[in-house]
Amino acid sequence: MRTILTISLLLAAAGCDKPDANKPAPNANATAATPVGTGTISSVGAAAKIASEIPVTSTNAQALEAYKLGFDEFLNAHADEARDQFKKATALDAKFVSAMAMEGASTPGAEGLKKIADAVALAAALPEAERVHLQLAQAFASRDYAKAVELGKKLTEVAAGASTAHLLYGRALTAFAKRDEAQVAFKRAAELDPTSGLPYNDMAYNELNTGKQDDAIAHFKRYTELSPKEANAQDSLAEALLMSGKYDEAEGAFKRAIDLNPKFLGAYDGLGLTRLYKGDWAGAFDAFGKMRDQSPMIDGKGVAFRDIVWGQVAQGKPAEAAKTLDAWDAEVAKSKDEAAGVIATLTRASVAIETKKEADGLKILATLGEKIDKMEAPAPRKIALKSYLRVNELVAESRLGKKTDADKALAATQELLGKSEDADQKGLLALATGEAALAKGDAKAAVDALAGCALLDDYCRLERAKAQDKSGDKTGAAATREQLQKTHRRDAVSFFAWSKVAPAPAPATTAPAPTAADPKK
Repeated sequence: MRTILTISLLLAAAGCDKPDANKPAPNANATAATPVGTGTISSVGAAAKIASEIPVTSTNAQALEAYKLGFDEFLNAHADEARDQFKKATALDAKFVSAMAMEGASTPGAEGLKKIADAVALAAALPEAERVHLQLAQAFASRDYAKAVELGKKLTEVAAGASTAHLLYGRALTAFAKRDEAQVAFKRAAELDPTSGLPYNDMAYNELNTGKQDDAIAHFKRYTELSPKEANAQDSLAEALLMSGKYDEAEGAFKRAIDLNPKFLGAYDGLGLTRLYKGDWAGAFDAFGKMRDQSPMIDGKGVAFRDIVWGQVAQGKPAEAAKTLDAWDAEVAKSKDEAAGVIATLTRASVAIETKKEADGLKILATLGEKIDKMEAPAPRKIALKSYLRVNELVAESRLGKKTDADKALAATQELLGKSEDADQKGLLALATGEAALAKGDAKAAVDALAGCALLDDYCRLERAKAQDKSGDKTGAAATREQLQKTHRRDAVSFFAWSKVAPAPAPATTAPAPTAADPKK
């Protein structure tokens, strides 16, 4: 779900996994546990007796139990509940370094990054496996996936018998779209801990995101069997059902997730998007509103606001979307989270560009470069945000026919991403190259470039269909649009792209937009 128009919350916080939730976030989708953590609950003294686990260091039994509960919540996408348990663990044992790090991993923004950095600085005397794990947590939170792959591999060497070590290594590989290698790691994780459903969750997302929907559903069902009371298991299964176009079944599974745990707010995101695809605007905005109102942190509120905004744009109500963006800005101001503010502003610019106000979008983007430079954030996060900024500029300049400016933006994007091994960043560079070609009127070159976009970038697929039309390849354009019509990804921008090609009557024509004051109505 990490597209030109959707910024994964991994840029702003240690958010939820839903690997490619493209979400990004992305979904995503998500959408969604941060790919960090261990399955270890033991003291160092007990580590030899529990060889299958990565040790964590504490002599306080109550602190260890709180860590265990928090860790379980965290890996199953309950970041807010996990954070409470990690805080409890550190309150019981002020020297519990792993609990400090995981509290940081479940805290959004600069505050969370600082907590992780402080914990890593205290980790020198810890056992090697525990120390490597904390460094891995920091790499993920910083969006330094190249380092995460390196550390993940090392973790599987120093904690070869630990299921979670292989799970985390697989997640790092997934960030680089090395899905075959990731599947090997996930299968090894499942072998080492046959009672855990999480490896099946990750296997299934790899399958779901490569079009193997039946295999994905089977593995998600295995997750639900191994974790019958886990809301995230139902949520994941629901996502696969949505991708298969089984809207009613997906809605039922998302509702079951909420019934199992009303605090599992990510399920409202999936429920709302399912209703968007069904054309149930009122129901969709009601679900998004519940997520927004109940989320205690700006990252969760941001997902809900983004869903509402792109739903309103798809509905043909840009004025309502603008009011929702104003409300989002107000929440960001309360949070004082710089990265959240940048993401909200990037979304505002994207909306302007997609509603034929490209010049306005460029003016908005012009305010962001200096803000990103001054942010207190790791370099990989700043690079990611800058790359979204540049590619947004390229889209606007391409549509305005500004060839020279488009070339400059492409050069800036190439400088940022030219050596990146991150699959999403490679995809962004392909999108930038395609948009620059369109600005020059070279539709065929644009088609070739856009073929290199990230697998989960439905917005790029929409742009490629436009380029194929301009190149005279009507058959290819029709095939690309047909593929997009069959995609029902759990991502608001994917829905927006889908709504542009959905067969009549498109959902965007069927219902009134919610008001900005109360998007649930």
